[in-house]
Amino acid sequence: MLLVFLGGALGSTSRWFLGELITNGVLVLLMVNVLGTALAGYIAFSASRSERSRLFWIPGFAGGFTTFSSLAYFMTELGLVESALLAGLTLFLSLALLATMAKKS
Repeated sequence: MLLVFLGGALGSTSRWFLGELITNGVLVLLMVNVLGTALAGYIAFSASRSERSRLFWIPGFAGGFTTFSSLAYFMTELGLVESALLAGLTLFLSLALLATMAKKS
């Protein structure tokens, strides 16, 4: 539990810091969700990772770094077309990335 907590704290802080650097909230949202998916996929498909490492990085860091709540928020603030494009692009990029990673492992 401590590893997940520490990873989550680092992931959430990293997401906040990235949001401070890049002021376009929609771009940050897309970036953190795709990067978080990439990290989680890399760790998950890496056979050499320990269970402790997986706990820290996947549900901890990646869970804190990615954000579904912000996606839901932006979907209420954007128009219907923009919301659908953001959700679809996030889903497509994340799944394509994971499928590519799975084939290489």
